[in-house]
Parts: sequence; C-alpha cells; structure tokens
Amino acid sequence: MNKKVLGLIIILVVIVMVVIIAIVVKPKESNSDIINSNIVSKNNEDIFYASIEEINEYNGVTSVLVKGLENNDVNHRGEFEFSIDDDTEILLRENKVGISDLKVGQKISITSTGGVLERYPVELIKVTRVIILNENEI
Repeated sequence: MNKKVLGLIIILVVIVMVVIIAIVVKPKESNSDIINSNIVSKNNEDIFYASIEEINEYNGVTSVLVKGLENNDVNHRGEFEFSIDDDTEILLRENKVGISDLKVGQKISITSTGGVLERYPVELIKVTRVIILNENEI
C-alpha cells in the first residue's frame, strides 16, 4: 500500500475516533453552568443574602423584589424577583412563619433551585426557602 494512502487512512481513523468520543463522553456540568455563579452551592441550591425591596400580591400570587447584599459575590448584588408558592419554606429563628411576616427592608437568606431567567430584574425560577435574618446573622 502506498504511504500517502496509509497516512490518510490513519488520519481518518483518528478523526472518526475523536468525533465518537466527543459524542459519547459529555463533559460534566458544573454548578456554575447550571446556576449562575453561586455564593454557596449545595445539591444545585443557590444561597445568597438580600434585602426586601417590594412585596406584591396579584391574583393570589406573592412576588418579592430583593436587592442582593454587598457581601455576596458580584453575581448576587443586583435585583432579583421571585414568587412564593406553597412549597416555599419561610423561616424566622428556625420556626416556620407565613408570608405576612415578610416586610420591606428585612434582610433575608434565599435558597433557590432551577436557575434564573436573565432579564431585569433577574427572575429566580424556584425559591425553596426564605430565612428572615437578624442584623447579626449576616
């Protein structure tokens, strides 16, 4: 067999192997790929601190507008909005409380899953826990 033909066959085999490996072996997603850069991430949970700016209720849905605190990483210092549903746990000193206990100006810890919608303000897809904080807890 000619050396040029043998060389072309080897190059084609290598290219086919690289393509097959790229299709079969997918790179593992990191948490920063799943949820925009986290201050704390555990089991795809995004946890950060914020101050409540507004609380609105419309058609039985409560939405909360918050501003991330300066001690968060840079990606959590902007404004965020989220809805509170029946699955959202609201805590004050480890005790469950209701939506009525949330007040404008309070500092809170937000635990969210499911990522974000990148718009203004950023929308948190699913907030699972809101913890009302004392000033010394931040």
